[in-house]
Amino acid sequence: MHSGQLITLIGNIGSGKTTATPIIAQALNASILYADDLFQTANPFQQHYLDDMSRWALTTELWMTFERTKLLQRHLKQNPNQITVIDSGLLMSWVYAHSHYCDGVINPHEWKLYENLYHHLTKDVFYHSHVVFFSYSIATLKKRIKKRGRAYELKYYNTDYLNKIEKGLQALIKVLRGLKIKVHVICESDIKDFETNAKDRRRLIREIKTLPLLHQF
Repeated sequence: MHSGQLITLIGNIGSGKTTATPIIAQALNASILYADDLFQTANPFQQHYLDDMSRWALTTELWMTFERTKLLQRHLKQNPNQITVIDSGLLMSWVYAHSHYCDGVINPHEWKLYENLYHHLTKDVFYHSHVVFFSYSIATLKKRIKKRGRAYELKYYNTDYLNKIEKGLQALIKVLRGLKIKVHVICESDIKDFETNAKDRRRLIREIKTLPLLHQF
């Protein structure tokens, strides 16, 4: 699958992944792959999932994983040998599915099925991505979700849901570090607002440029 150099941005809902994507891409003269908005724009199971997670969680996560895989394949074919900044992507698919598993929404047999299919589809994607984790408090996430005003987020993405996603992120980071894959953390205590604060935006760019950019695949 891999013919370029990947930087995957991960983080909870409202952590700033989509905002950071063009900032980082411009600084690195990189292409962009938006893989996060499929849920809002194309997922045929979205409303079913929001209404009944226990019934539709596995279906939704399988669909998202498959669609994100196709997006990445097409993008790399069209943009060979380039740096690509990925908003969420396949790593966040794993996070959401694992969060549902830990919460009992996806049962152990379903999780095993998901894991097998996930690793078959993604193969060595973990090894071909510089991972940047945006770590922001639940209070900040809720403020940002309220500010952007998406009705379904305001209705469904409460403190409990955000905490579940955070547990999935921590599980993913543990897996990545176990595979000796470095996770570069952007902390709220260091960079509070790279959207509107020019100084914080410059700090973000400096942080990204400390990545070992970037080995060839």
